[in-house]
Formats: sequence, structure tokens, C-alpha cells
Amino acid sequence: MNMNNERIKIKEKINGNKYVKKTKISLLSLVFSRAGLYILLVLLQIGLMVGLYNHINIDIPLLIGGDTFLRIVIMLIILNMDSINSSYKLSWFILTAIFPSLATVVFLLDHLSIGYKKEQKRVLELEKVSRKLYTRDLALVDELKESDKEIYNCQNYFHNMGGFVAYDKTATKYYPVGEDVFADILKAIRGAKDFIFIEIFIISYGYMWGTILEELVKKVEEGVEVRLLFDGTNPLIRVKANFVDEMNSLGIKCKVFSPMKPIISTYYNNRDHRKIFVIDNEYAFTGGINLADEYINVYERFGHWKDCGIRLRGAAVESLTLMFLQMWSDSPSEVDNFVRYLPKKSFTEENGICIPFSDNPMDEEYFAKNAILSMLNNAKDYVYFMTPYLILEDELINAMTNATKRGIDVRICMPHIPDKKIAFALAKSHYEHLLSNGVKIYEYTPGFCHSKVWLSDDSNAFVGTINLDYRALYLNFECGVLMKDTSAVSQIRDDFDIFFSIGSLVSIEDVKNRPFLTKAVGHIVKPFATLF
Repeated sequence: MNMNNERIKIKEKINGNKYVKKTKISLLSLVFSRAGLYILLVLLQIGLMVGLYNHINIDIPLLIGGDTFLRIVIMLIILNMDSINSSYKLSWFILTAIFPSLATVVFLLDHLSIGYKKEQKRVLELEKVSRKLYTRDLALVDELKESDKEIYNCQNYFHNMGGFVAYDKTATKYYPVGEDVFADILKAIRGAKDFIFIEIFIISYGYMWGTILEELVKKVEEGVEVRLLFDGTNPLIRVKANFVDEMNSLGIKCKVFSPMKPIISTYYNNRDHRKIFVIDNEYAFTGGINLADEYINVYERFGHWKDCGIRLRGAAVESLTLMFLQMWSDSPSEVDNFVRYLPKKSFTEENGICIPFSDNPMDEEYFAKNAILSMLNNAKDYVYFMTPYLILEDELINAMTNATKRGIDVRICMPHIPDKKIAFALAKSHYEHLLSNGVKIYEYTPGFCHSKVWLSDDSNAFVGTINLDYRALYLNFECGVLMKDTSAVSQIRDDFDIFFSIGSLVSIEDVKNRPFLTKAVGHIVKPFATLF
């Protein structure tokens, strides 16, 4: 009865919220939307290329010889590129062998950064110039050098390669479901006095976004500066074309990261998948949740939606503030203005170390992947992962199986009801090898798990936006927080224990008995997984 009353209240709030317009996406609406138009224009460009190719009068022997020569040249170029790993090279080899002309065009677009040289330069320069603003506590670094060589080496790597620093004096709180982090984000927004920064991957009209928007508008009226940055995929199908203008009219400064345009470019492969909420440089939130109703279980899509979040309060918040400003800004000349948003707060005295970091596809330094490898290689007892997707390259698979061979308990927590069936079939193609080598895999029986959490030895943990797939580790802009012995670590352990108790342990027999179509799709897609 209480649940029914709660649902009635939620429905009334949705219907009564003047900022809420429920998102309805159908195949027909997609066809006649901006996304449909963009897809049509891109297909027309591909069709034009194919048409020109077919109508050029070239002798068959010359054509075959040219294709063979093209294959050899492209394969040699790829083979000698140190900037891409062996799994990526294998995918390109297969694509080149089957479609040499298409593969050549796509490869050149990707390798030459066509369409995003300017954006690449902007991002890299902003990150480099603003590194000076991270507050590095040298006394803490010296202390770690004497007391904890593992975390000392870890913070050295992140600082030397990305400018990121280790912080103490930061209170942490972990959220095992989206509803809980949503409640505290709202509370923090309502208490804002100076500024609110939001960077998000998905916005969908509904209860969640409508509720937050109402609070943001109230804060604007109180004189609080509000900024909203969202990924450029949203205007295609999720929000109205005039969304940015609408936000600006409400007093919210709004920008779109990498707006989608109807031209062929691999630039669109690099999405802003980060989720950052910063309030007054005092509170910062990140994790898996986006601004859509399924993330807080107001709207059910794939059974119960399990997500995660982390809240920082104290010294480490400045890193998330800087990450947002780096992505928001148009030029390195704006960096001097960042200081205004980095006021020193009264820091909480709390045990543990936090290292917030971001990962981007343009600097060829793979922070997330290296952090995972370090966690697996340094573990003493166990390493647990929670992820919605599992598209792994050989290096990570080998690290997991080598850990189990040393006696480390490696477990991966996955959804039971997938949101993307092809991705799930691809994930299952890894199951048999991992299980045969001692890795345990659990599936979230109540529904879909979207959490991105790692834990080892009741001491080291990560919460953020990073999935265990190639897109997150190599192609997207991502972020998260590594922690050592913080309050959140024990909360994360409790969450994993609950997952193990309600989830189902996957067996070799389960994998062998999966439907033929699932097996076939996984095997067919697997060779090309790293390209997409």
C-alpha cells in the first residue's frame, strides 16, 4: 500500500511539474527526428562514395592488384604503430582484409584526427596549462613514501602523467543505488551558495531531470551561478533542438560537448561519458547515474536498475571542479579565471587517500586501464569488479587470469537483464575463458547493473564512470575516484556482499547452454569489438 501511495505521489509530481515533458522514443519518431535526418545524410555520403567507386572504369586485374597493394600498405602501417595495442591492430587487420577501401578511409579519418584536430589541441592545452592549479601536498607525498609505497607510486604515476594529485582530509560517501545519490545531490543543490556545475552524458525529460531543473532555477533566482554541460548525442533524440537556448533563458549557462553534425568523422566516437556534480567546491559527486528516470527506478526498463555514486567533501573536490572547468572552457587563456571557483573550505579530518582523475582519448595515456592492471597485479587477497559491459582486450584478460593463478579471488559482477543485447552477447563470449581460469562471474538477478566499481583487499577502491569495455578505456572522456582506506571502502565492500547474496553465480554449464544466437552474435562481433 505504501509503495502504491509513493507511486501515485511520483505520478502527480510528474504531471504537475511544468519543466517535465516525458520522453517517448519510438522507431517512427527516430526516423523523423534530427537523428533520422543525420543518419540519412551520412548514408547518402557513404552511398555517394560507393557509387563513385563502382562507376569508375578500372580493369578487373588492376582493381584486384590495387586492393591487394592497399591491404599490404595499410596493414604494414598499422603493424608499425606503437600508439595502438595488439587487439586494436587485429580488428583493423580483419576489417582491412574484408573491406580494404572502406577500412583505408576509416583508418585515415581516425589516425589523422580529421574533424577534431582543433578540439584535440584545445583539450590537451587546457589540461596541461591548468595542472598548476591542483594543490599537491608535498608533506603528504613524503609521508606516503615512508608509510605506503604502493599508493605513493600510484600517486606519482597520476601526477607525473596527468597532473592529478592525492588528497587526504576528504570525507567520502558511497551510494549503492541511484535513488540515494539523487537524494543527496538534490540536498547539496538546495544548499548551494555560490555555484553549481553539472557535466552529464544523458539528459532525458522526466521526473529526475524536472526535479533537478526546478531546484536549479530557484538557485539562479537566488544569484547562484549554474552551468550545465552535456554530451552532443542528446539533441539528436533526447532533448529539444532549442534546449540550450531554453536553459539560457532560465539563467542556466549551458553548453553542448561535441555537437553531432551530419558528416562522416570518427570524432563522434569520442563522447563525454563523464558525470560530475560540483557544488561550491565543497561537494562533488560522480558515478554511473545520468539524468534519466530509469537511473533512479522511477521508470522501469530492464528490471531493477542498480547504479552507483560517490560523494566527496573536502580537499579532493577541487579536482572535480577543475575537470569540469577544463571541459567547459574554450581556450587556455581562461585558466587564470579558474581560481575564483577554487576557494579553500574547512576540510574534514578523515582517514584515507583520494585520487580523482579523468581519462581522455587524446593524450594516449590510459589511466583507467593502468589503474585496473595495477590493482590486479598488486592484490593480496581479492579484486572485485562491478560493470554493465565486459568487452576486454587480451592484456586485461591475462591480468585477471594471472591473478587467479596466484590465488587471488577475482570476481566480476554483471547485469542479468541487459540494456544492449549485442554488447551482452559479446560480454558472454569472454565468460568461458574467464571461468575456466578461475574468475568468478555473478549476474544481478533483479535486473540491470550499471555500476562502475572496483575493490581490492578491503583497502583499495574505485567509483566512477568507467566501464570494463574498450569504449570507456580508450575512446570516451571518463572520470572517477581511486581511494585507499577511506570510509567509502567499507561501504563498497558491503555493497559487493549484497550483490553476491542476491545475484546468481554463473557456471561453465550456463555458458555452454546459452542460446545458439547469443553464441553466434558474440563470436561474429568479437573481432570488431575494439573498433566500436
